[in-house]
Amino acid sequence: MDQMLTLDPRDLELLKRTDARYLLGRIMRLNQDRYHNSLNAIVLMGRLLEMRLIGTPANDGK
Repeated sequence: MDQMLTLDPRDLELLKRTDARYLLGRIMRLNQDRYHNSLNAIVLMGRLLEMRLIGTPANDGK
C-alpha cells in the first residue's frame, strides 16, 4: 500500500514542513504513537525527500 495514502492529511502536512534532518525521527514517532508501527518509515522518508527534490506535491496520489 502507498504510504502516502495511509497518512492522515494533517500528518502529511506536518511531515512536508519538517526539516530533512529531523524527518526520519518525526516519522518514527508518528509511526509508533499514531500508526502502531504500520508505516514503512524508510520508504515514506524516501518518498517525501524525492518529492522535495523534484517538486512534486506529496499528496499527488502516485
